Order: sequence, then C-alpha cells, then structure tokens
Amino acid sequence: MTEMFTAPLQFPVLHGRCAIGRPDPALLTEKIEGYRLLLSGGRSWKVGWIGWKRRRCFVEEATGGGKARWHTPGLGGASPELSRAVRDVLLGSDPPRPSGEAGRTWTGHRANATPASALSDLTDARQRV
Repeated sequence: MTEMFTAPLQFPVLHGRCAIGRPDPALLTEKIEGYRLLLSGGRSWKVGWIGWKRRRCFVEEATGGGKARWHTPGLGGASPELSRAVRDVLLGSDPPRPSGEAGRTWTGHRANATPASALSDLTDARQRV
C-alpha cells in the first residue's frame, strides 16, 4: 500500500532573521495594485522580495492595510461534524473505528513498524508497513 499526503506550498515570511509566519500562498500570487501588504502576528508587513526558488518572503514593517488569508479545505471549510470530531479527538476521546479497519492505524511508519516487528510470527512477511 502506498500513501501520499499533499499540503499547500508554504512560504516563511521573514523580517531580517525573524520568522513572522507562513501566509496562504494565494496572498503572494494574487494580482494587486501597488505594494503587497500582509497581516501577520497582529501587524502589517510590506513585501519587499519573494524568493520563489527557496520559498521565502522578506518583509518590512508597514503602517497598516495588511491582508490575511487561511487555506481551508473545500469551499465552505470543514463540516460541523468533522470539526466536532477533530475537537473531540484533540480533547482525548478515541475516534470510532469503521468495521474492517480495527487493525489499521494511521500514525506513521515507526508506530506501525514497532508492533509489526514484535508480532512477526503473526504477520505476512510479504506485506510492508
């Protein structure tokens, strides 16, 4: 089995050597008139230079007018049911497992490799974690 996860590009915003944040890349690519202004850390920042190859954005302090945006999945963001389920898991409840999925975990290679190696007598050697 092969799994792949995708995430939007991230551009660290730097003021000198200080990291300010990571805005939605759409803020760095949308067509604008004049200077590009970002809002991060409760302050406005004027974009001085964007390093596309290294994915860095360098800013200077600005007096106001910054813009912020956050990427959300889908047009309306996450559903109320999904948001509540995420909240419940973060607060410590165990999520329900669908039938047939009882032995499957999605916690990463090391978390899966440890029980697989401890139970090698019971696992299929042709299957990889």
